[in-house]
Order: sequence, then C-alpha cells, then structure tokens
Amino acid sequence: IVTADHGQTPLDAGGWAINQAEAVDDVHREFESRTDGARIISTTSAALYFTNADVMRDNSIRPEEVAAFLSSYTIGDNIPEGSEVPDEFSDRLSERIFRAVIPGRRMASMARCAGIEKP
Repeated sequence: IVTADHGQTPLDAGGWAINQAEAVDDVHREFESRTDGARIISTTSAALYFTNADVMRDNSIRPEEVAAFLSSYTIGDNIPEGSEVPDEFSDRLSERIFRAVIPGRRMASMARCAGIEKP
C-alpha cells in the first residue's frame, strides 16, 4: 500500500500528522474477525504499509480490501480513543487522510498508465 507525500501534507500547510500506530491498529481491528488476532500489517515506513502476505492469504483478505478501508480513513478515525482533538482540526474530522491508497501489486500498471517506464 502506498501513500503520497510521505504520508502527510506539511504541517504548516494544515496537514494532519498521521498517527501510524493508530492507523495500523485500526486496520487490525477492521479485519480481526477474519484473522483471529493475527496482524496483517507487519511494518510501516513514512510512505508505505507492508502487509503480511501469509496472514492475508490464509484469511482470504485481498490487498484491495485493505486499500478500500484506508481510502475512507479520516482524521477522526486516526485520533486514539481518549485523546483530545486539536482545535484546528475540530471541524475537519470527516476529512480523508489519504488521497489514494494503492496496493503495491497495482503500481506497475499505474506507472504504465502514467507513461512511466521501468528502468
């Protein structure tokens, strides 16, 4: 799964600093009924979420399902339970965090559509 701009818009431009741990926990909560608690996100970087392919395959979870969940993920979703909402975001809780979430296996075809050739 790939996010744009290293996962966030610059803070001085009003961007939301993504709480990666909360996002990963939310992905796991979304799919936990199908995984018996196994974690489908193995690690993250500033711009990528790496999935556990074995867990996903064993539980019939397609990368597109995870991408669809994260595509509708909002600022409000990304606030940990019990945390206060910063004043500047109180009226933006329904804004989506990610402009696009794309399964890695789709990147080559997207690059071709954009006219980007592999080196």
